[in-house]
Amino acid sequence: MLDIEKKLAVVVISCDNYSSLWDIFFSRFQKFWPDCPYEKYLVTNFKKFDYYGVNCVNVGEDRDWSSNLLNALTFIPETNLLLFLEDSPLNSVVNQSMFESVYEEFVSRDMDFLNLKNDPKFTSYFSGISRIPEKSFYRATVVINLWSKCVFQNLLKAGESAWEFEIAGTQRSDLYPNFYSLNRCFFDYIHIVYKRKIMYDTAKILKLSGELKILEFPVQNRCEYIKLKTKNFIRTFSLKIIPRKLQRMIRYKLKGKGFSYV
Repeated sequence: MLDIEKKLAVVVISCDNYSSLWDIFFSRFQKFWPDCPYEKYLVTNFKKFDYYGVNCVNVGEDRDWSSNLLNALTFIPETNLLLFLEDSPLNSVVNQSMFESVYEEFVSRDMDFLNLKNDPKFTSYFSGISRIPEKSFYRATVVINLWSKCVFQNLLKAGESAWEFEIAGTQRSDLYPNFYSLNRCFFDYIHIVYKRKIMYDTAKILKLSGELKILEFPVQNRCEYIKLKTKNFIRTFSLKIIPRKLQRMIRYKLKGKGFSYV
């Protein structure tokens, strides 16, 4: 198992503007996954974060999301990546032996990508895992997923934001056949920030735990929260009723007309 451990890096993508989230992320990571044996990296600009077992990768001036990552990955020697965003910390205990089984499937089947969120859902391919067909909607997503570092680097394009990567990178991913998805969400996590505001429902969780007071972001109001939930519902419903082969085309047409909910 040691050789496989050395091949995987846990990479938390961030920037200095989101530094108030770092302590929450890694405190929760240590609490819920204390036996994680993989090297952990935090991608930042200039700020350092002194936390046991965390390697800071400082990329310097903030250029753009993809350029920053391409720079950071040159300092990460591992061949596979488990990607997180700093605003999506764990919320319950991770079973290390179960994760090892998932990761061993990823390695043994020579996967390029494994979606650990089961979103969107796909038809079962083999036990517990589905293949994501080419031309699928959101085929290449950022987090929380396993990636072959080489494939991820090949799909990243300097100048793109994370949102642009998930659109254009998805198209570029059609060149790679080994994209898969778990049939269930593996990690239980919370999503803290949306458009530079703490999500309304998450704020309640963080307030109860005493974590809310250290964050440097305002909290969504109820109206903003309802608008976001409605947007997510429409997206989910659309993915269920629109044929898979048409989803990308319809999304691009709606985006061109100013729609942002699909």
